[in-house]
Amino acid sequence: LLLSGVEARIGYIIGGFDAAGITGMWMKYIKGSDRQAQKLGQYNIVEKDVDNLWGSLYSNILVDLQLIIEKSKENRKKSPHYEGIAKILMAMTYGTATQLWGDIPMTQALQGKNNITPVYDSQESIYQNIQVLLNEAIELLKLPADSNFYKVKGDMIYKNNISKWIKAAKSLKLRYMLHTSKVKGNTIYSQIINYYSTDTLDFINSKNEDLQVNFGIGYTENNPLYQFDEQRGDCSYSPYFDSVLKSDIRKEVLVSKNDLFAGPYYGDKNSPVCFITMAEVKLILAEAYYYKGIEDSARLCLFNAFKASIEKTTAFLDTVITSMSQLRQAELNKYNNKVSKLTGTNLIEEINKQQYIVLFLNPEAFVQWRRTGYPKFTDADKIPRRYPYSSEERLYNPNRPTNTNLFTRMWIDPQ
Repeated sequence: LLLSGVEARIGYIIGGFDAAGITGMWMKYIKGSDRQAQKLGQYNIVEKDVDNLWGSLYSNILVDLQLIIEKSKENRKKSPHYEGIAKILMAMTYGTATQLWGDIPMTQALQGKNNITPVYDSQESIYQNIQVLLNEAIELLKLPADSNFYKVKGDMIYKNNISKWIKAAKSLKLRYMLHTSKVKGNTIYSQIINYYSTDTLDFINSKNEDLQVNFGIGYTENNPLYQFDEQRGDCSYSPYFDSVLKSDIRKEVLVSKNDLFAGPYYGDKNSPVCFITMAEVKLILAEAYYYKGIEDSARLCLFNAFKASIEKTTAFLDTVITSMSQLRQAELNKYNNKVSKLTGTNLIEEINKQQYIVLFLNPEAFVQWRRTGYPKFTDADKIPRRYPYSSEERLYNPNRPTNTNLFTRMWIDPQ
């Protein structure tokens, strides 16, 4: 129950308005049309706007993940598989936090009353520790299940499928490598390709392996952004994102026709919150291959990313539109023809464009924009480069960095 509970909270918190919604407005996926959302969408964000998110990430997610890790090591309750899953989710949660704030507490965090003023670790060290957590998780999950430890139960993400968790961990390693591309340049692209080449099948390679939380139609089970929009109605669809999609078949499911914040795939009661998908993994590889001069592989990964995204987002239309499979195939044929002719700057621009579309309402899009400069927003100089630290940290933790503002560059985002 502890695992399923924290999985659900991760979906609600990382996929909710404070993370996905605010960054989604800044990335022009959706538009703040009234009250709080309108203010935040115009980049007017202050400490108190992030108090809930900061507290939730640490108190409602990371503390419980640490508890799972500790319980998994107890003699009568040993379970390296539970521990491995918790470390994957912990790495992803720290990854979300650091890309929003930069330096954050990590090595001295989660100690409760024993240390209420933890030091802030450098973002560089946090990325190193994220890779350590994921490496440890992979090794723990590789241990064969036997009678000496508890098998995983109640896993709402992968239904206790350990091999899928290993693929998720390896895929997240690629993501967090890519985050450092502005700092490490070509070196990181080589590392991505080399790591992927060790076992190309051991990464997320189908929509059934995507790391996501699925929501239900019951009132208390709804997708967090759907709940926000249903209760407040402060967001609407974005004309900018609509223009990017143009005649793309995904426009029917991503963009709302009724001035709601999103179309039926991400805007319904039971829409999933996607953390990392096959499409994102393929685009990470496409970028790495491109910058290493291996354009054939870059084009293949780009097409496979597009195919994965199309098939994932439009699958539910098969029962609504009788000719949907034919329409989808026609779109794939057209795109394959387009991609086969892309080279140089045109190729990387298309990779960036597809990354933008694939990361719809995912806080990861905020990282990618800071990393690549795509999309080329006309008001880019007004968009914050980070979140402000919470007011509680200012009031109660003297270790909070004091030399930052909304436009202070963090380690992964040098000028």
